[in-house]
Amino acid sequence: MNSGGSGLRLDLHAQRNRIANCELTHLGEAGILLAAYGPGTKDVNHHNDIVNNYIHHFSEITWHSPGLWAWQSGHNRMIHNELHHSGYSAVLITTRVEPDRSLNGEGGRTVRRHEIAAEDKSRRRGGYESWKIREKYNHARHNLFEYNEISHSVQLLSDGNGIYVSGTGAGNIVRYNYLHDNLAHSLPAAIRCDDDQHETLIYPNYSRTP
Repeated sequence: MNSGGSGLRLDLHAQRNRIANCELTHLGEAGILLAAYGPGTKDVNHHNDIVNNYIHHFSEITWHSPGLWAWQSGHNRMIHNELHHSGYSAVLITTRVEPDRSLNGEGGRTVRRHEIAAEDKSRRRGGYESWKIREKYNHARHNLFEYNEISHSVQLLSDGNGIYVSGTGAGNIVRYNYLHDNLAHSLPAAIRCDDDQHETLIYPNYSRTP
């Protein structure tokens, strides 16, 4: 409670950890962050459980910090958590960095260029077949996000969502979540896919406004 940084961060080689029954509140940055290696063949941040946590009033200094964030991290279970009052999106499952990203582009310095096949370094976004080739470098895949409650997201910034899945690998599942009182004028959707996203399963979630 009352921290200028994030509540908890599982960095790089983090596997089979369990975060359960915690309250994380009034944080300057994120609630819980799973942060793996950038795009490449190294896939070692996975199979973590985040269960029954109460995460609220985060992103109070760095406004774009989410409550739960799986970046390049896969096969995680995020279940029965409650999140409310975020500056931006409440939950992010993302990569959003492609192998052709310039060094000084967003996330460009995370790309493990020596692991990218020569023929893939110049592949551009656009269409399922192109994505399928690049997907092997995007390890935020097969995450299960279910039975969570989200409210009062995107309180300070814009173009955010309750749950945001963007530029990831395959097989992410978002189901049985309850989203309510997300009333920001700049919130495009309660749940949103973006940035050449494919093979994501979203069903049946419930979103309500007063």
